[in-house]
Amino acid sequence: MEPPPFKGSGKVLVVDDEPILRRVAADDLRRMGFDPLEAGDGLEALQVFAANRDQTVLILMDLTMPRMDGEEAYRRLRRSGAIVPIILTSGFAQEEILRRFHGRGLAGFLPKPYRFQALAVAVQRALGSESGRPGGADHPSNKFAVWLPEWSAGDLRIDHQHQDMVQAYNQVVAALHPGTR
Repeated sequence: MEPPPFKGSGKVLVVDDEPILRRVAADDLRRMGFDPLEAGDGLEALQVFAANRDQTVLILMDLTMPRMDGEEAYRRLRRSGAIVPIILTSGFAQEEILRRFHGRGLAGFLPKPYRFQALAVAVQRALGSESGRPGGADHPSNKFAVWLPEWSAGDLRIDHQHQDMVQAYNQVVAALHPGTR
């Protein structure tokens, strides 16, 4: 068993209608140091997230589920003001998913089936830990890094209309947490 590449903390909501896939993802996240929460569909995810909003550092959510799919749950979470990073998982083509979510602040995508190492890398990226500065999972005072990764104004994942907003966000994070760069 390979040790995790980093240690995390906080609650991670795992949303998948397949109990075995939820359990495996939860076990992997636990190995990384997280406290996993589980939900079987989008409706349950909204309820679990609402009850654990302040402690949840990440959501790992399947795209295709009964009652409420991942796309609708994603929209509702964002409309409710949730800015926690969300990684989507799916057996569908990655290009299609990324096209559908382009410019919507998706923290990552994991094609199913995925292995522990791919999950660990996606979680680390979503929490901002790979850039050399303390990530949200490792550094409790770096709460803003948990919300969104640092973007540059030239990042092609965002449209030109949002470049000023991204620059302002990065300035606020730098002012509030001067030691994180």
